[in-house]
Formats: sequence, C-alpha cells, structure tokens
Amino acid sequence: MSKNTGSRSKKSGSQGNSQETLSEYPFWVFSAAVVISPLVFFTNVTRNPYIIQNIIFRSLVFVSMILIIFSKKDCVLRVRTFLDTPLFVYGILIFLSLFVSLVKYPLWRTSYFVFWGKRIIFFIFNAVAVFYISFLMAKNKRFKKVLIYSLILTATISSLYAIMQYTGHEFIWPQNLHHYGSRSVSTFGNPNFLSAFEIVVVMLSLWLFFTAENFRATAISVFFTAVNFFALLITQTRSSWGGFAVAFVIFTAFSFKKIGAKKILSSVILLTA
Repeated sequence: MSKNTGSRSKKSGSQGNSQETLSEYPFWVFSAAVVISPLVFFTNVTRNPYIIQNIIFRSLVFVSMILIIFSKKDCVLRVRTFLDTPLFVYGILIFLSLFVSLVKYPLWRTSYFVFWGKRIIFFIFNAVAVFYISFLMAKNKRFKKVLIYSLILTATISSLYAIMQYTGHEFIWPQNLHHYGSRSVSTFGNPNFLSAFEIVVVMLSLWLFFTAENFRATAISVFFTAVNFFALLITQTRSSWGGFAVAFVIFTAFSFKKIGAKKILSSVILLTA
C-alpha cells in the first residue's frame, strides 16, 4: 500500500516538474520585452525611431535566452515542435546565401555583413527565440495566462493612444509624428505595424469573451475587444482588415463546438455594433 502511494506521488511530482518549463526570471524578462517595446517610441533621438524599440526588445530577449539556457538546459534540449525543420532549413539557406555571395562577389563583403547581419539578428531574436520562448511558456498555464493578459493590456494602452490621435487629442507628441494623414499610428509609428499587432490581440480578447464565466469577466473582455477592434479600424489598413476577417473565420470554425453558435453570434454583433 505504501509502496504504491510512493510511486504515485513520485510520478505526479515528475509531471509537475515537466510543466515548470521556465523559471520565474526569464519569464518576467520576456514579458517585459513584450510589454515595454511596443509602448516605447522616441522620434527625436535617432533617425530611425524603431531602432530603440528593437534594441530594447532584442536585449531583453537575449537576457531571457541566457537565463533559460543556464537554468533549464534539459527543458530546452527536449523542445520539439512542427516548425523545427522549416526554421532549421531556412537558417541554413540564410547562411548558405551569405557564403555564396562572399565567394562569388568578395568585393562586396562589407555590405554583405551589414545587410545579412541585420537579417540574421532579426531571424534569431525576433523569430526563432520568440517562438521557442513562447512555446516553453505556453506549457505552463500561469505563464501563458499572464503573457496573454500582458499582450492585451499593452495593446489596449496603445489603442487608447491611437483613439486619442484619431480624435485630434495628441497630448504626448505635439508635433506631427507621421505622414499618414488621419490614420492612427500610436506608439508603433506606422499604422501597418499597429494593425498587425491588433489582429492578434483582438483574437485573444475574443477568446476571453467566449470563455468568460461571469458578468465581470464578460464586461472586461468586451471592453478589450471593442477598444482594440476600433483601433484596428482607424488604422485604415485594408490588408489587415482582410487578415482579421480570415483569422476570425478560421478561429470560429475551429472553436465552434466548444464555444457554440450563440456566443459566436454575440461576438459578431459586438464587432459590427
């Protein structure tokens, strides 16, 4: 009797450890990267205002990577996803293209290192690292929940600023920030960047709306959805509108059985009201 009990507790303990894929420190560092970088936008510091955003984001992602490697080596080595092979092949093609260019046109090697260096850094920190860190975080319910709420909160703050710009109430930057007319750019500096971010966040807030269990949760999710969806509209980015329509159809198709027709209809009314 005691033997079986001990084996069960050992098994459950191992399962609990397997879910703890990330320690606290890299999780909060990566969350900080997600929250801070979209809200930081300086127009009078560098010629390219996005440089500071990239530096902040990549620096924090790099710190998160280091903390993960040194704190959870076994966990990182065990990560297996469907994108492992495509990402590996794409990385090989990047370095192979650089190698061929250097061999064939050696006189342009300085330009190659500048051009390809930026793209390799982007591929490593903005694509590969973000994907695998997010994948590891998604294995823990608490980490996943906090990250989702962090994304929604960040987008909502940016959306409220976008609505202020759209209505002509610019309290932060009194000078003309952009050349996009009435299209809101918020802290992203470009309506196309803002709209792409809003597509993801509106889908997340819709999921919160679908899964809300009480009136308070429903009201909060309705507020998040309405504010971010309106921000998506005032970017006036037609390609993003089309992308959102496709995402909404796919989302509802895959979650129809779990959500039900009633909530899906209510979400359509919310978005079109």
